[in-house]
Amino acid sequence: MERPAAHRPTKRLLISLSATAACLMVPLVAIAQTAQTDADVELIKAGASAYEANCAGCHLADGSGLPGTIPPLKDNPRSEDAAYVAEVIVNGLAGEIEVAGIEYDGQMPAFPSLDEDSVASIVAFVVAGLEVPEPSTQSTVASATPGTAGPATDDELSIGASLYSTQCASCHQAGGVGLSGTFPPLVDNPRVADTDYMIETIRNGRQGEIEVAGVVYNGVMPAFPGIGESDLDALVAYIQSGFQAPSAPVESSGTALPVATGALPELSSLAIVAAFALAFAAGVFVLWPRLTTAVDRLEMPWLDATLRSVVIVLFFIVGTAVIPSAVLKSGTVGRLDRIVQDLIGSGLWFGALLAGLAALWWAHRENRI
Repeated sequence: MERPAAHRPTKRLLISLSATAACLMVPLVAIAQTAQTDADVELIKAGASAYEANCAGCHLADGSGLPGTIPPLKDNPRSEDAAYVAEVIVNGLAGEIEVAGIEYDGQMPAFPSLDEDSVASIVAFVVAGLEVPEPSTQSTVASATPGTAGPATDDELSIGASLYSTQCASCHQAGGVGLSGTFPPLVDNPRVADTDYMIETIRNGRQGEIEVAGVVYNGVMPAFPGIGESDLDALVAYIQSGFQAPSAPVESSGTALPVATGALPELSSLAIVAAFALAFAAGVFVLWPRLTTAVDRLEMPWLDATLRSVVIVLFFIVGTAVIPSAVLKSGTVGRLDRIVQDLIGSGLWFGALLAGLAALWWAHRENRI
């Protein structure tokens, strides 16, 4: 028995839908994965800075803690539980715990003043093993031959001087003179000329005996994994320059005219968002009739079939993948138990799926597809 014409499959719509899904799925998934990876790296980097400001004073920069006094976070099974770590940061912790066979009985204060983003970033950094992912490109300073780095620029000296003042001067003292027998000096220290050695020491810390200018030092220098690559280059350049002060910036007289260049002015984030919003509104205004008008299923134009296919595929990608992922990554949801997070993610996915199927059923009934 032949199926009524009104219920025959619309071949053009089905072909367009299949082609659109095949063309969009691969690049969109790749973009989503790349964006997710980039977002995770940025979150961990932000967590490294927040950890250094709020946690490193007790747990140390590398998370090794103080045996018997401050429990370690590095190689601590509890540090793998994001919900547990967030709970401890927000509410503190008191009482006996055991880590790596060592008993601890102290009190960790709560940090209720930290906002959700700061807590989420610290949690990401701790769960990642207190390690910042390696950048994709090599540092120009790290690849330089020891002792052959060119002269530091004023920008490097300025950034390096600021970082040294906040991160290093409390131990190595202003001007890198150190404290004899306690903190080795950096001035007149032959190891400072070795760029690779400097970067490795700042990144990973150092411990054990070393001798500088005939004085033996045996202590522990903490690691500073939260310093960004360009900032680390500037810090090393500043120390290798012999703590040279940057030149004073040239003050503008206020009468100079702008210099004409071939470069276009940069758009602010707000302008970019406004431009995309305007383009989207214009697209909707032009294409809306082709997307919503009832059509003859047997003679649907290729343009209509393609446009409707794009809308269908994008809806399911955004509704079942992008939105649940964004919600689960938020600071509020990230602090919940894993079971609750799974329920929220599954609920959003199932809700979007049902909404999409209901919309398809309605559009088919009204001859929209």
